[in-house]
Amino acid sequence: MAPEVKLDDSTPLYEQVRRAVEALIDSGDLSPGDRLPSEPDLCRRFGVSRITARRAMNELARMGLVIRRSGLGTFVAPKGARRGPYGPGPAAFLYAPRAGGQLPEELAPLAGELSWAAPEGGMLLLAAPPGGDWAAALERMRAICPSGVVMAPGVTPPEGLGQILSAVAVDPAKRGLVRSEIILDRVAAGREAAHYLIRLGHRALGFVGCAAPEGGPAPDDARAADHLRGFAEALELSGLTLSSERCADAADKDAIAGIVAGPRRASGVVCLDDRSAANTVAIARSEGVRVPEELSVIGHGGARSREQAMPVLSTVAYDWKEIASAAVELLTRAGDGPVAESFTGTIEVHQTSARIAAGGRE
Repeated sequence: MAPEVKLDDSTPLYEQVRRAVEALIDSGDLSPGDRLPSEPDLCRRFGVSRITARRAMNELARMGLVIRRSGLGTFVAPKGARRGPYGPGPAAFLYAPRAGGQLPEELAPLAGELSWAAPEGGMLLLAAPPGGDWAAALERMRAICPSGVVMAPGVTPPEGLGQILSAVAVDPAKRGLVRSEIILDRVAAGREAAHYLIRLGHRALGFVGCAAPEGGPAPDDARAADHLRGFAEALELSGLTLSSERCADAADKDAIAGIVAGPRRASGVVCLDDRSAANTVAIARSEGVRVPEELSVIGHGGARSREQAMPVLSTVAYDWKEIASAAVELLTRAGDGPVAESFTGTIEVHQTSARIAAGGRE
């Protein structure tokens, strides 16, 4: 079972692996009920990465050609079982709407890639209930998305959701409320964003996402707490001090204005997400501060909306296609027990960051 996979072929490697395994199933070399090789075995046989092998298996499972059995492995499905990815019904992407009930722009990449991962129409868009009134929403979800939900960042589910539906939380503000989670490594993101600004010569750094705890309890939002922790670690390693005057909640416009234009203003700001980064840039401009000449701003997420902004945001970006595929796979592995997969972003440099002149503000 080792058909040639041409590394110089224009077809994606995962698609070549998928086609090779599908051909073995269609030819009868692999029969219904046969166990497929494990992901490490597929990597060795085809000479591909584990991510590539996993994505190929995800596609075969989505098509209904293979079935995953918790603790046992992956098996060829019975003939005639080709179907959508979730068996008895679709799944949903659950998000918290903003003004007008619209899908927030920064969630568009995840929503779009989830639709790509479920091209049979198996992923529906559902809005979280206003005011946290979950009773009717849960009844609706049970009726129309029996296979489960993928929860967008910022959605806090009710306790017990995981006992009613399979659920995957992406970058959750509160962890442990559902069995499967996609964790964006916020500690690494905060640390790398700060290190990047320090390498550009910035010494006066601020953080927009939460106020500094100053010896008190950590922020309730696990994302903000981790992001701030990584940011503070980078400052400490560089001999700098975390200043409470340069930390602000993302919704506190006055505090952000103080960070970017106050007496002890920062020359570089790390933000919890791209939305708060765009707001920080807008506030700086309203205060007469030039970006990036006088202020560098780093976002988080890599949403498409940042490319529509002017200037284009520098940010810690993620592969949302890979994250969506992982979320869909976790839905199919609901019986595996608690699972958390972690993803690390990379700095994308655009128009909101620049080197500061020697002797930057302290």
